[in-house]
Amino acid sequence: MSNANRFSARYGDLLLAITQQGAFWRVRVEEADDPNSALSGGIDYPSVEKAKRGAISIALELFGTAVPAEELEWRPTSDQS
Repeated sequence: MSNANRFSARYGDLLLAITQQGAFWRVRVEEADDPNSALSGGIDYPSVEKAKRGAISIALELFGTAVPAEELEWRPTSDQS
């Protein structure tokens, strides 16, 4: 998978990530220094923008952190976990 199919953004101590899997996008949110804290809503999103909104929702619902969308800088990330 190329870097164009994976994006991440950092907000405070959270790392928000979206990854394309086939025709859909998946979301993962974790504490930046603890990959074992990763949570996902298990939802397939039909577009990058909906996945980004989904990541923000997961950050609020599962981590209790309100992430302002306008403050996120989404960047392509490598395939390495």
